[in-house]
Amino acid sequence: MLDLFTKLESPLVPLIYLMERTGVRADKGKLAEIKLDLDKKLDQLKNSIYEAAGETFCINSPLQLKNLLYSKLRLHEQLTADELQNSGLTKAVKDQSTKQEVLMLMAPKHPLPAQVVAYRRLHRTISVCCVGYQEFVESDGRIRPVWDQRSAVTGRLYSSLPNLQGLPR
Repeated sequence: MLDLFTKLESPLVPLIYLMERTGVRADKGKLAEIKLDLDKKLDQLKNSIYEAAGETFCINSPLQLKNLLYSKLRLHEQLTADELQNSGLTKAVKDQSTKQEVLMLMAPKHPLPAQVVAYRRLHRTISVCCVGYQEFVESDGRIRPVWDQRSAVTGRLYSSLPNLQGLPR
């Protein structure tokens, strides 16, 4: 273990310090501009979801989405036994889950589930990247996360405050 510390971990300390001191450049104006653009796309997606659902509802409410998918549209009834078995989501569907895997399983049956997945992804991008990072941009236009080489089980560097590696896909 001492060999690992002296040859691998210890030499990284000055580099990690430099990374923390230097930070990552971020343009608050550009983040705000991107947010406006993504907000427009989110509104368009929201309208498409309402149109596909035939009603307005709180898209972020799992209960309202569950009622729409399972009680009104009854999409679970359109899934074949093979589709359920092959997906490994039989229990999740029986429990009326609205998690992403179940929505993607239902997506070929109706446009609403895929639109909800896209909405969630876009909403997360806005909240994490456009809004969340804003508070970490310092007066010099840089974000200075804390880099930690001990937190990740895989041995990679991990950033926190903010987590720059938690970007939505």
